Amino acid sequence: MRAAVLLVAALLASACTRPKKPQIECKRPMQITAEVGGIWWFGEMHGTQESPAFVGDVACAVAQADHHVQVGLEIWASEQAAIDRYLETGDRAPLLAGPFWAHHDGRSSVAMVDLIDRVRWLRKAGAKVDIVAYDITDKPDRDEAMAIKVLASRDAKGVFVGLSGNIHSRKKQWNEVKPLVSHLVDAKLNVRTHDVSASGGTIWACMATDDHEPVCGEHPMSKDEKSGTPWTLGPARDDSHDAVYYVGETKASPPAR
Repeated sequence: MRAAVLLVAALLASACTRPKKPQIECKRPMQITAEVGGIWWFGEMHGTQESPAFVGDVACAVAQADHHVQVGLEIWASEQAAIDRYLETGDRAPLLAGPFWAHHDGRSSVAMVDLIDRVRWLRKAGAKVDIVAYDITDKPDRDEAMAIKVLASRDAKGVFVGLSGNIHSRKKQWNEVKPLVSHLVDAKLNVRTHDVSASGGTIWACMATDDHEPVCGEHPMSKDEKSGTPWTLGPARDDSHDAVYYVGETKASPPAR
């Protein structure tokens, strides 16, 4: 009898010390069923508030299921150490001191920093979430190099949530470019890729014009006539992506530095 009591006490003690599933509240709850080892990819037009925010909400939803989440961002890989330090310290000045943040093409935006900060918040709430800065700029085939970086960095027992320009997110050839995601598809990974669908608005980017230097600032966002309810997923326009994600009318996000 005494042995049985001791066994029950040991089991209760074990239950009390077992790590609890993190209690994470997401700003906008989303119905995301992500399989372990899977990759959810989102293509964007750089320089909006909405696409980074959408990816942050997807990461939050996946983290609620207690998965290890890796948020892949089209940021120079050389910035990885500074990002990791920021996730631990919250000291923004050293993060923005890196050369990437002086490169204003829409990616080094306030919204991108907000997404990094969102990951930091999720970690503080107990989520197992990291950032992978995967952009490789010094190779002849940038998309192939980025895909190699993703393949080398991903946790096969986690869920990878990627954000990139919506050429890199294609799973089919685009002109002379073999996009990043198409390399991941060729590697037989479980990839689901989404293109952005907006109902107009603005972006912050440097856009080339005929016979002129690129103009940096706010520009119109292309309008999808079939755009659906914001913060939902919809059917793909064509075979370059598996689906679209609706963000409504976009607002430009200026450079963070």
